[in-house]
Amino acid sequence: MAPHQSSCKRKASTPPGDDDHHNDHIVDSKRVCAADTRALDDNHPLSGHNLVSQAGEHAESNQLCLSISDIDSSAELQPACAPRSPGSQSDSRSGSYQPSSNPGQTNSTSHAAASSSNNLDLEISEDEDTEDTVVPESSAPPAYESPSTIPAEWTPPAAWRPQGRYIRLRGAASLGQGTFGEVTRVVDTLSGTICARKRLAYQVRPSKRVISEIFALLRLQHGHGIAQVIDICYSNSHIDIIMPEYSGNLQDLLDEAEGRQFRNGVAKNLVLQLLHAVSYIHKKGYVHLDIKPSNLFLTREGVLKIGDFGIASKIGIDGHVRTYGTLGYTAPETLLGSLRPTFQNDVWSTGCVIVEIFTGRPFFVEKSAEDAVREMLQFTGHPGGLVYPRANFASSLFGVAAEWPECPSNASYRLRFVIPRAACLVQDMLRLQPNRRPHIGTFFSHELFLEAPLPNKVNPQLLPRMKQEVEAPSA
Repeated sequence: MAPHQSSCKRKASTPPGDDDHHNDHIVDSKRVCAADTRALDDNHPLSGHNLVSQAGEHAESNQLCLSISDIDSSAELQPACAPRSPGSQSDSRSGSYQPSSNPGQTNSTSHAAASSSNNLDLEISEDEDTEDTVVPESSAPPAYESPSTIPAEWTPPAAWRPQGRYIRLRGAASLGQGTFGEVTRVVDTLSGTICARKRLAYQVRPSKRVISEIFALLRLQHGHGIAQVIDICYSNSHIDIIMPEYSGNLQDLLDEAEGRQFRNGVAKNLVLQLLHAVSYIHKKGYVHLDIKPSNLFLTREGVLKIGDFGIASKIGIDGHVRTYGTLGYTAPETLLGSLRPTFQNDVWSTGCVIVEIFTGRPFFVEKSAEDAVREMLQFTGHPGGLVYPRANFASSLFGVAAEWPECPSNASYRLRFVIPRAACLVQDMLRLQPNRRPHIGTFFSHELFLEAPLPNKVNPQLLPRMKQEVEAPSA
């Protein structure tokens, strides 16, 4: 296949602010998902929203679920845009990391569509927290509206409930590791519904980061592409975020399709959903900072949901951050010392995921921060010298040099197996200078989504491995 031309002409210009006039949803749903038994209004003492029950509503979405038939198995296997590290596994690229010489990787929250059963074994797991929960004397809402000011004597919001309703089944395996907590399968003892529980531990009072994750999730609950919060429970040492079990995440789908490409219509469908979900986050003033395939969940209907807001930041409140996302998806300015969260951080990460959707392979392979920056500069091109001469960045916590030699762009070669319109979109998102990356909302009407094949519905049959994980006994 001959390399396509890398010259990409865009009609839209970068707006001064986030795009507030676009739709937040990619599909029109006539009814609410059956698993979505909670909604939020504007009276929550912590986030501006209260958890409200919405029992009895069922799902009907125009998006269908993904199946192995949506992988173009007839296509010739294409070489990866970047080779894998020797012996690397799928979980080697799914973890958040802290600055260190060897950033560690952890798996993110995961799996399986919500289901219910009247014959579930409700025997409590041996490691289940069964101590009596001491309910604070005062159930009044805390006197703060931002996680930046947490009282010394912390009181859970009145809308939260003491732990006890959701029980981990004996023998239930962990679903993964989020940024700050383990995710396990639990059962709702009232309805019998299987859910996912992300447990966040604390001592004396929750950290600002723990409260920030919950705060962000609750603020964003009206977004169609945001992982749903069913309930929030607490004890003297833990806060549990109860969410639906999804059918899997995008990383699962990419692993199932190892070395092959999605059909272009399906890839466009996933990309357009991702753009709308990220745009909604930005519209509400948040930056996710850890957009990657393992944090993008999929429902049975093929609807994409962004989860794991463990390091999300509020623009204008969190002035500087020292926690970074995942190597391979983190923007170059962050690796070079920028501590200020911006929407453009997410634009870069989203561009990396889009390449992976079209190629089936990670675009910037995880090695080290220095290797990642070198690979990024080879893609974008660099005239030599300081990468960001006008920036007043602190020294890189990863020890990455601020000056680099001249290198030409190899973007055309790296994107040779991506359809031309998608390659143009990716090149716009993966610009070296953050202020030259357009805001997410400007891509909704990109030529990629206007030419055949259009974003389309897909076969309503889940991948076999995902289905087995849902149906496997939990006890």
